[in-house]
Amino acid sequence: MEENGVVLSKLLSSYNIYFNKYFDSIADFEFDNNCTDEDKTYDILSKEKIWFETYDENLKAIPKELYDTLTNPANEQEMHSIFKDCVGNTSFEIPEFIKEYLVNNKSFMINVLKNILNSDIVKEDFYYSNDKYTNEDFDIYIEATKISSIFKELVPVLFDALSRCNNCNDVVYDNISYSLRHMDAINDIIAYINEEEEVSDKHLSLFDLLSELGIKNDDIYNCMKNAFKKTANHEVKKVLAFCFLNYGDSRIVPVLRKYAKEIESLAETDKAFKDNLYVLCSVIDDLGGNTKDIQKF
Repeated sequence: MEENGVVLSKLLSSYNIYFNKYFDSIADFEFDNNCTDEDKTYDILSKEKIWFETYDENLKAIPKELYDTLTNPANEQEMHSIFKDCVGNTSFEIPEFIKEYLVNNKSFMINVLKNILNSDIVKEDFYYSNDKYTNEDFDIYIEATKISSIFKELVPVLFDALSRCNNCNDVVYDNISYSLRHMDAINDIIAYINEEEEVSDKHLSLFDLLSELGIKNDDIYNCMKNAFKKTANHEVKKVLAFCFLNYGDSRIVPVLRKYAKEIESLAETDKAFKDNLYVLCSVIDDLGGNTKDIQKF
């Protein structure tokens, strides 16, 4: 019987070939038919199911039957090695059959993800290589933030990772936001933001998430309002103003007006503040407020 790593490598290689052909055929169809973005549809799950249950010429087997030969990893070290190989051999999103294997070995996998997410690598700027970490290390960390979405036990670990995250690592904090959303951790997000002393770029994905839920309540509103008040970063305030517009609660208008009046004089000579003032006034107007007394340069 082949080792788990060998079996998974074969399955992923076949999976990559299948989906490369699938996406190439879609691209050709879209080009030939002048498809717009609205016309484009990708049914990955059903396509994976077809591939998984159909004889594959590259494997000389049905993928599901090969998958069924997998055994549980002997220890956490083997689980880490399997996850590392999966990340390195996946050209697309980690497929469902891999997720199923990880869930079936939950106790090992949670510890593996904890160890990865607790690494100090998250403090580094992922866009610049250094002597301490390789690109593969960065890729593994990024995938760990995404795959964590299937383990609700990792909610606190993701928040800790976000707190330590370098503000440059947008792919990390975007993935963390994605995972928290899929974990239905909305109340946890509100509590986390409320406890943060400063709001910065790495928190903005969380505000995007809150503003797009379609849920209006005092907890979300007060969380966003207090974050706007306590951040000293003017660019963050500008993005938060857009979030309030998306959220659609006019109660924030007095807070936005107060800030607009504070930076009004600065906007006369500073382009950054001029841009902020323009955004603020647009949001205030769209939320039903009045900006006639605010000078727009």
